[in-house]
Amino acid sequence: MANIHESDLSRVAEGDEVQVRTIAYPERIFKGSVKKIGTMLDPDSRVIKIRTELNNSEGLLKPEMFASIIVTSAHRLSIKAVPQMAVILENNRYYVMREIAKGKFEKVGLTIGRTFGDFYEVESGLNMGDRVVFRRITFCAYRL
Repeated sequence: MANIHESDLSRVAEGDEVQVRTIAYPERIFKGSVKKIGTMLDPDSRVIKIRTELNNSEGLLKPEMFASIIVTSAHRLSIKAVPQMAVILENNRYYVMREIAKGKFEKVGLTIGRTFGDFYEVESGLNMGDRVVFRRITFCAYRL
C-alpha cells in the first residue's frame, strides 16, 4: 500500500509502473505496478491509498516496511522543463538566459510549476525547443 497526495491523484492510474525503495534495502529497486486505487480520501492527510503489486520472490519485503515509491504513468505527457541549475532567482522572480542566436542570449522571466527531480516545469516564458544556458559546477578537492 502507498499514499498518494490528492494533488497527484489525476496522474496515477491502474497499470502504471512503480519503483519502490525501502529503508532496509536502499540500493535495491523493487518494480511492480498499480493494481488498485482507493476510493476514500483521508481528510486529515489529504492522501488516498493505492495498492501496488511487486515482485517479492526473495521475500525481502515485509508488512509495514517504510518505503518511497515512484509512479511512472503509462500515458506519457510532454512538459516544458529546465534544469534547476539553469534557473536564476532574482528579486523573488525566476529567470533563464535563452539563446536567441549563436553566442547571443537574453534574460527571460519564467513561471515555474512543479519540480521533477532536478528539473522545474515551465508554465510560461519558454517555448518547446528553446535553448538555455546551463552550467554544471564541478568541485575539486586539493591537498594543502
